[in-house]
Amino acid sequence: MNEDYRVDLDIIAQLRKKSGIRCLTVASSGETCLAMCSLPNDMVSTIDACDINPHQIFLTDLRRVVLAQLDNESCRRLNGIWDPKDQEVWEAEKKRCALFEQVKGELQDNSRTFWESREGQRIIKRGLSWCGNWERQLASLRQLLAKDAVTSPLQDPTIVGTAKLKNLVAYGLSAERTSAIFMDGHAEADDEPWWSHIVGYEVAETVEQNLKRFQDTLTQNYFVSHIFGGHFVGPRDDNDDALPLIYTTSGQQIIKEYGCGSDRLRLHCGEFGEVTDRLHDQCDGNRWDFISLGSIPDCMNKDELLSLLQLLYVCCEVHGVLLLRRSCHQDFKIDDVLREAGFEIEVEMSNRVRYVERSPLFRDHVVAIRSEIELRRGPLVDPS
Repeated sequence: MNEDYRVDLDIIAQLRKKSGIRCLTVASSGETCLAMCSLPNDMVSTIDACDINPHQIFLTDLRRVVLAQLDNESCRRLNGIWDPKDQEVWEAEKKRCALFEQVKGELQDNSRTFWESREGQRIIKRGLSWCGNWERQLASLRQLLAKDAVTSPLQDPTIVGTAKLKNLVAYGLSAERTSAIFMDGHAEADDEPWWSHIVGYEVAETVEQNLKRFQDTLTQNYFVSHIFGGHFVGPRDDNDDALPLIYTTSGQQIIKEYGCGSDRLRLHCGEFGEVTDRLHDQCDGNRWDFISLGSIPDCMNKDELLSLLQLLYVCCEVHGVLLLRRSCHQDFKIDDVLREAGFEIEVEMSNRVRYVERSPLFRDHVVAIRSEIELRRGPLVDPS
């Protein structure tokens, strides 16, 4: 939960097309694609959400069913939002398992198989919002902050504008320690830890700059409290800055009204480009009006990104919009790669969404539009 769904909703609201909008996005934890379901169904007709990680698909599927089938209090409980009526951990775990039993019949078959497994039941007991790899990594980061006696920015706004966080993360999350803390033994010895391009000196610097920008609303920003405090700002508060939309009473009611079933929110497991190409062929060339790439570009070199963008150009509707986020510097300019693929940079909209974003993890947002001019192009670039 590291991207702000409000950015995506803000862009959709500004599209030239006002009805029958088709969206393509990364499934991730399900927060953004489910938030898209809060838009009227005559405005947004379908949302295709894909992820290379099947567990993210299973998580999104369960959250979708929970939103549609349970009341808000039960929805928050199963997701792991603290309820003062739960005095003991075992009591909360028992209630979550009972809630899962109520909704499991609505899950897709492979999703239900996972959630009924030992691993799935362990996650359900702890709460859906706190058991992913991302949450474990954040917990390790908080341990490093505590070890070096650095007060959380949420508790001590005086840290904003200092270099403490930047220096600590640069030291505490060096490549060697990163591999040991965050890779869970999955990285080869010669591999660069994937976390090093997400939280390292550069992104710590980005976080520091964003905390300065957020300082007036720092204690009301649930992204900040989630990262540095391990909790949301206000577990009983319906304020938009205190909880993600999918946990608020009003948000859940709207999503229920407009629908988040499999006919509207369609989940696909696989690499983003492969899924996009397959869906485009299956839909007789129908194109998407809004494509949200998340922070996928951070993980790509120039040729890989160009190949993906050329494919998305073909799959994007004329006047359709593409959104990219970046957490780190790269040795090439994304704007140049977008133009080479045929997109036009929408500077005004790019500047706008940077100020809509509440997550402190991103240094840059790029919004691009597919122009009316059809480019003649040869075969797509082969990254190999």
